[in-house]
Amino acid sequence: MKQKTKIIILLFLGVMIVYLSHAQTTIKVNGISYSLYGSNASVIGADNSEKIVIPSTIIYNDLEYTVNKIKSDAFVNTDVAEIILPNTIESISNRAFNNNRIKKVKLNEGLTWIMGRAFQESSITEIIIPKSLEKFGDDVFYGCSLLRTMIYLGGKAPENWYANSFPSYLFVPDTTVYNQKNKYVQVIPLISFKDTLFTYNGFAPTTTWTSNMEGYDVQFAMPSLNSDAGRYQIIIPATFTKGEVSFTANIPYRYTITPVKLKTKVYNTSRTYGENNPEFNITYSGFINGDNESVLTTKPVAATIANEKSAVGSYPITISGGMAKNYTFEYEQGELIVNKASLGIQVMDASKVYGTDNPTFTLGYSGLKNNETVPEWTTKPTFATTATKASSAGVYEVSVTCDPRNYTITTNTPGKLTITKAPLTIKANNATMDYCGTMPTYSYTYSGFVNGDDETTLSKKPSIATDATTTSNAGEYVITPEGAEAANYDFTYTAGTLTINKRPLTVKANSVSRLYGEDNPMFTVEYSGFVNSETKAVLDAEPSASTTATIKSQAGSYDIRVSDGKAKNYTFNYQSGQLTITPRTLKAFVSNYERPYGENNPTFTIEYEGFVLNDNKNSLMAQPTAYTSAKKTSNVGTYAIEVSGGYSPNYTFTYGSGTLTIVKAEQTFTWDQDLSNLKVGDQVELQAYASSNLPITFTMDSEDFAEIYKAGSKTYMECKKAGSFHIKAVQEGNDNYYSTQRINKSVTIVEEGASAVEATSGSKVSIQATVGGIVITGVSSDDVIHVYNIDGILQKAVRAEGSQVEIPLYKDNVYVIKIGPKTVKLRL
Repeated sequence: MKQKTKIIILLFLGVMIVYLSHAQTTIKVNGISYSLYGSNASVIGADNSEKIVIPSTIIYNDLEYTVNKIKSDAFVNTDVAEIILPNTIESISNRAFNNNRIKKVKLNEGLTWIMGRAFQESSITEIIIPKSLEKFGDDVFYGCSLLRTMIYLGGKAPENWYANSFPSYLFVPDTTVYNQKNKYVQVIPLISFKDTLFTYNGFAPTTTWTSNMEGYDVQFAMPSLNSDAGRYQIIIPATFTKGEVSFTANIPYRYTITPVKLKTKVYNTSRTYGENNPEFNITYSGFINGDNESVLTTKPVAATIANEKSAVGSYPITISGGMAKNYTFEYEQGELIVNKASLGIQVMDASKVYGTDNPTFTLGYSGLKNNETVPEWTTKPTFATTATKASSAGVYEVSVTCDPRNYTITTNTPGKLTITKAPLTIKANNATMDYCGTMPTYSYTYSGFVNGDDETTLSKKPSIATDATTTSNAGEYVITPEGAEAANYDFTYTAGTLTINKRPLTVKANSVSRLYGEDNPMFTVEYSGFVNSETKAVLDAEPSASTTATIKSQAGSYDIRVSDGKAKNYTFNYQSGQLTITPRTLKAFVSNYERPYGENNPTFTIEYEGFVLNDNKNSLMAQPTAYTSAKKTSNVGTYAIEVSGGYSPNYTFTYGSGTLTIVKAEQTFTWDQDLSNLKVGDQVELQAYASSNLPITFTMDSEDFAEIYKAGSKTYMECKKAGSFHIKAVQEGNDNYYSTQRINKSVTIVEEGASAVEATSGSKVSIQATVGGIVITGVSSDDVIHVYNIDGILQKAVRAEGSQVEIPLYKDNVYVIKIGPKTVKLRL
């Protein structure tokens, strides 16, 4: 088992190695050229041949590849008459069969996409499009002047199919899917059917069919059709054969069996108003072939809008809702007559007071339907009586005439009207006076005189009685009328009220002020409105002054409210005063700070003087902020720190500023190069760095062996002569930085070929000047050669495609050539 697993792993690794090494590899097998990629192969060309059969798979280096594409221009100008594709082909690319001699291409199942102009100017005369095809590109058959017949086998039309309809005849399995979109192309069904519409007769219909594919033998069997009414579609496989050509298509046959009309009628009927509707009778005519009601899936229902509450009259009886598989319903409605019901009526007895209008008379009923309390009227009730407003007390008959819409009146009983004596009410009118004021004059009001009577009809007028005097305390006292006499009225007395009002007394709080954080002062009030020389001593309780403000209340204005005064004879009119709390002074200031150049500003701390009540900076609605114009990159110097922006309703702010002093910054210096084994001709970039990014100064204790020069922003040392010396580097600093330490390095230059450098591949590289530029030998493929001018600006970047590269350059210029990690300066 382990040995088998090991073999599988080795095979997998082998496949991966071959996959990577053969990406986009081009091969030829049996006269057909392929492009290999992954586990697939694309056809890219073929030798001339009368007939080419493209295999579904090929073997290369013991690996199997699936042939799944025909690439662009694969058969352009190839002399091939017939090409047969395998089922593994998924797509055909642009201009794949651009050939004047190709007459026949067999497309097999599995093909999903034919791209634009794939068959451009080929000599094909007939082509069969498989079911699997999903999409056409534009102008697939551009210039195919001999193409006359195209056969589609798919039940769904490929995308963009009509744009490719170059032939004169286009045969399809279903013209509802492949509808006519090009007036120059005739879309023809593979199979045509004689009959598609039938009328239900109880038997399955039959039809005949015709093949439109001339020259093809067809195997096609019509199945038995449904006998019931409805719309149907069946799919019938058909096989077409002509010589070696054979294909199968699924042909849809759609047919409709229309139902027969069934006359359905409901009979007329009648009932009395208020009763339930009777049962409606339905009859049928039109059943065929021995059918009856039992074939109905849903029987029709007769209905009317009339119910037990519907008024007398005629109502249609409609019929609907019938359902049957093989019948359509033709309805004939009936009529429901609602007749009047019997009703007894009686005028209800009533009464009224002498001198008033007659009351509204009402009726009582016997025989009402549908829980009615009053019938609907054709003619509303009209009541008649000899009694009038001026009639004397007594009993009078009341009769009625009327016509109810839904009833016939069978009994009509009159009623009685009784007139009684009129009541007369005498009410003492209310009166008012102020505490310790003058007594009012009393009056009264009559209610109930009729027929033009007034006070003069009384034999004795009423008088008024009360317990109130001029010195009575404020309050309410009863005043009562009494003693009236009259021959024609019954009297009812109603008492009135004498109200002794309290005097208004104004109490005003005096306004005061204090600072925020202090206790409230003592509040005082003033009075106005006492009568009879009275003072606050007559009050049951003196008013008190108060405010919602406490020692912690914020600065602002607060009402001093007056309340809780009590007195028998005075009402209090309170007027508020104002307590004004003024803000305190608060000083906000910042100390002095110092930092090195290039660092972020420190966090400035604001200090305060003047808080009370345990307040602190968190008590402020907006805290002041400290600001300076100095940034991280600001030069060494002194900058003001300003304080501003604080807000609190309890404090007014004063501000104190500070100073930020920026001093010079230290800088670090690194130089990690090894210069102990250089060769004559080397161009070495001096790679010393200061943390300030300021330029580095390099000096040599001898200029006999090397030269220091700049190329753009970089510094190079050209090794001219074998020998040893010292080179020193330093960054001198500026206004914002202290200088760095000085670093000395020993340099040793040895003899070797002046133009030899190591390329990225590790082989010897030779650079030689020529008349028109330079020739570089000894490089490896994919090495990149960079050529800069003396200012460090890139002039050319060339990727080597072999061991020798020629690069044209202008004469009379100095160039820096870089290959891998080494650099050479060269003058042409």
